[in-house]
Amino acid sequence: GVAAELDKISAMEAQISLALEEIGAKEQEAIDSFQKQGGDLKLAIAKLEAARGQVEAKVSPQLLDVYNRTAARSGVAIGVLDGNRCGACRTVIDGGRLIDLRNQAPLGMCPSCKRLLVIA
Repeated sequence: GVAAELDKISAMEAQISLALEEIGAKEQEAIDSFQKQGGDLKLAIAKLEAARGQVEAKVSPQLLDVYNRTAARSGVAIGVLDGNRCGACRTVIDGGRLIDLRNQAPLGMCPSCKRLLVIA
């Protein structure tokens, strides 16, 4: 009767309590993992920003200005001349434009997308 039903309810409450504890432990593991990954990412970002600062110190202010404006406009500011194509927009650069661009080595500008191009 009633005692048997109460025992079933008590057993069910114990199962629910155990499940809630397991869920809480898994949630805490996920939080800890997320915080560690976030800390690792912040450290990596700080290192990259420091390295970027060292590179920026070696670049002319005019070139840095072109780079920053191009990055703000299109996200990717620099590509590599790949044969006769811009490595960023993949546009074919033909004839005289390609000759002019190669004469600007080691750094030119894509006539199509206006990104900086490293010319080997």
